[in-house]
Amino acid sequence: MNKKPSLKGNIEEMDSKLRNETDQNEQLFKQSIPIKWGSFVYNNTFNLGDEIQSIAANRFIPKIDYFIDRDYIADFHPPAGENVRIVANGWYSHRAENLFFQDRVCPLLISVHFSSLQGFGPLKLSATDLMRHSDFLEHLKTFQPIGARDLQTMQILQKAGIDSYFSGCLTLTLEGNPSIIQKDLIVCVDVPGALVEFVANASNSQILCVSAVDITEGVVKERFAKAERLLEIYQSARYVVTSRLHCALPCLAYGIPVLLVDLAQDQERFSGLHNLVRHAKLDEILRKNVDFDFRNPSPNTNDYVKLRDQLIKNVKDFVNASFDKTIYASSSMQDQLNTLASINQTFQYQIVEKTGELDRARETLKGFSSEFIATRDLLSQRDLQLEETRSLLTQSAIDLSVTRNLLEQRSDELAQTRDLLVRSTDDLSVTRGLLSQRSLELDQTRASLAQSTGDLCVTRELLQQRSDELAQTRDLLVSSSDDLNITRDLFSKRSLELDQTRVLLADSTRDLCITRELLNQKSDELGQARDLLMGSADDLSITRKLLSQRSLELDQARDLLAQSTIDLSIAREVLGQRDLDLDRYDSIIRDLEFRLVNRGILASIGRYVVGKLKHANLIK
Repeated sequence: MNKKPSLKGNIEEMDSKLRNETDQNEQLFKQSIPIKWGSFVYNNTFNLGDEIQSIAANRFIPKIDYFIDRDYIADFHPPAGENVRIVANGWYSHRAENLFFQDRVCPLLISVHFSSLQGFGPLKLSATDLMRHSDFLEHLKTFQPIGARDLQTMQILQKAGIDSYFSGCLTLTLEGNPSIIQKDLIVCVDVPGALVEFVANASNSQILCVSAVDITEGVVKERFAKAERLLEIYQSARYVVTSRLHCALPCLAYGIPVLLVDLAQDQERFSGLHNLVRHAKLDEILRKNVDFDFRNPSPNTNDYVKLRDQLIKNVKDFVNASFDKTIYASSSMQDQLNTLASINQTFQYQIVEKTGELDRARETLKGFSSEFIATRDLLSQRDLQLEETRSLLTQSAIDLSVTRNLLEQRSDELAQTRDLLVRSTDDLSVTRGLLSQRSLELDQTRASLAQSTGDLCVTRELLQQRSDELAQTRDLLVSSSDDLNITRDLFSKRSLELDQTRVLLADSTRDLCITRELLNQKSDELGQARDLLMGSADDLSITRKLLSQRSLELDQARDLLAQSTIDLSIAREVLGQRDLDLDRYDSIIRDLEFRLVNRGILASIGRYVVGKLKHANLIK
């Protein structure tokens, strides 16, 4: 007896055919839609290295139509009638729950890193946590082979059954700007101050310290402009010392000698890339245990060139293939519309046909017995119970997985905390040393302040003494002023007496002149008398008498002249005494004026010192 085909099997077969045909028609419809291009942007990070990765990717695409947030990929839905392509390189992800590409978004997953760090999303999932979910793995397989930026990501993908290969980082494909001139400049990017000081001592070039961390909230263009500026600085350097992966790899692409300092906690990001660049730990560099000449470093190796060339080929193939997938690109618009109409009509005929078959199947199902319905209900109950059991098991597995992840994260956090504690202990020791040094400096400052206070007290005493002396000087000046006034009065009196004496002397001088004239006249008369005496004896007695008389007059004149001479000598002595008194008074006046000037200078100095002390708030 031939076994009839089951109704359930026929329904499933028809449903499968209907779905396949629907998928084919939808695929044809998608391929006829023009291609748009997207680029990643970053709103949940301060690291400009993310923008540098997008700059490397955007060099290959013809334009940017949409900006897609790397941490909210699932939120981007292309507008109706558009396909969007994107070179999806970079670090995944702060919100792993959103790591799903919507329909009509076609990514090239290349140079990707799946982090094990806990995300910021509601479920706190990391990208590696998603590897335990089959739905996500099936989603990734749609875009395989996937280019892993590092060896650890490649191993994670391959272990999950996804075709993956080591691609390296897309920043290795960056090309330098020929207009940028290389300078005698050493660029240090996000390295400790001790290393900057070490580099400065080991070289004779200028040091420029920059950071790839930008904590300001800027628009997309501003962040990309800052990233471009960083790349220009890297390209202008004589060599670069950095702890940033996306500084070291662009320097390889530009041919700038670079030394990578192993400071990052998640060193798994560097696996496979360490071999391309010279690198060392911080303590090794400070101990000079590194093969890098800080005065004249040798060029980088060319080990990265093979990866770079393959990256360029893969991205260009993706871009060119994306254009080729527009199957109606060479047809006219009317031909495309006719084809779409034909596809739509065929699709509607198939729906009508399948709908009739489905109606007939439903009529057949109505004839089944109550036993089949009861059996179906029982099976449904068993299925529900089984589904509940599966749900519980799945939930338990998820909880166990989450618990393990949390435990691993707590272990990592504990290790990081221990490292931070060790560093904090070192920093505390340094801080204690600095505190001790500051205490010594404070003691010295206090001693200096105490000495300054003592000097201030001495200065105050000296100022008080100067004030007393100034008061005494003022008293002496007042007394001297009185004496000076008296002296001036006496001098005025003596000057008047001297003027009177000079008048008397002048009168005496005139009298003397008159006497001399009279004497000359008398002498002439005596001569005449003598002539008369010689001529006449009689006149001798008269002449003698006259002569005696004239002799007496002459003696009187002589006595008067002698007295006038004595008076003139006395006047001269008085005048000399007055001149001496006048000189002595002038000396006294000059001495008083000198003292007054000195007292004025001391008063000015005192006022200056008091002003300074008031300005320093040392006295009120």
